[in-house]
Amino acid sequence: MSYKGPIGPISINTETEKPYGLAFPVITIKDMVNAQKLLLNHLGISDLLSAADGSMGGMQALQWAVSYPQFIKY
Repeated sequence: MSYKGPIGPISINTETEKPYGLAFPVITIKDMVNAQKLLLNHLGISDLLSAADGSMGGMQALQWAVSYPQFIKY
């Protein structure tokens, strides 16, 4: 499969020629935070001063505090 833009459950699976539907993997807030942590590690960033936001960003900030409490100063 080649990536040519946004993909989701309604995208066509090139192997089956049908939408991914329920076969599309579930992506959680924890998955997003883990991906962000990998990026920060790759960039050599060792800690964050704070994590705050609203809505989905707020859920991610809370997940940061749960998953990586030593990484967040405030």
